[in-house]
Amino acid sequence: LNPALSNEGAANFVRRVESNADLAVHIFDIQVTAENAALVADIMTGRTENRSIDDADMKLVGQVVRQTEFLDTLNLKNNYIASDGVSELIVALDNARRPIQHLILDGNVLSDAAAGFLSRFFRENRALRVLSVNGCALSRLATIQLLTAVLEKGMSWEASNNFSDDRPTSGDIPMEPELCILGCEIPAQRAHLVIQLLKDSLHDVLCNWEEAECELVGKAIRQSVFVRELSLQPVQDKIEIHRLASIVTAFCGSVMDNVKLNIWGYDISKRDT
Repeated sequence: LNPALSNEGAANFVRRVESNADLAVHIFDIQVTAENAALVADIMTGRTENRSIDDADMKLVGQVVRQTEFLDTLNLKNNYIASDGVSELIVALDNARRPIQHLILDGNVLSDAAAGFLSRFFRENRALRVLSVNGCALSRLATIQLLTAVLEKGMSWEASNNFSDDRPTSGDIPMEPELCILGCEIPAQRAHLVIQLLKDSLHDVLCNWEEAECELVGKAIRQSVFVRELSLQPVQDKIEIHRLASIVTAFCGSVMDNVKLNIWGYDISKRDT
């Protein structure tokens, strides 16, 4: 069968196969059996969160992603996907009939190799606008790789589309590339701040920062296990004190114990923040 069905319509048809062990159906060039019908239907309707999907299942996920035309978001949150599964997924996304715009991989334990695959794919694939990898136990290197990818993607995106600050949006997905990591939604234009933070090189004049930038750095400080110290030199007669206070408050709420903040040359421990 190759019916002109909606995602719900196709999924409802597929679910009927689940109760018939003697029946196999080819729909959208996917072989559906009683054994895999439930997973195929869930993929078609975007219900792939918390499904215990592992690398062995990713071939089937890839088949559905390649063949169907009604998915623009793929939510694989809280599964068991590793390097092989990510590699299989990227091949599928590269050849999908309808390009995926929003990919959610939160809660999967991704290796540096998997993060490398994702970084290259995110940077090079024009359709994918939002990548979410919160809670993926990423290393510092992998985190910086992904942040660099969204930064570079944003540069090429802006150059090719000449977006302004009042750029339009498409549905709920921002036109500007965005990376969700460290519990933050990081737009491409601000990724450099978090990269510098993770590299311990965020030596900047705080009065030049926008409030949203202070908020973003604060969130990253609270969530990251890599940020142990930060040195800032705010210009005293220009600093908006609530911006400085937001950074100090972030250190107070850091998930790490032995963190150190240096402002105007004074070391401030977490206990003293």
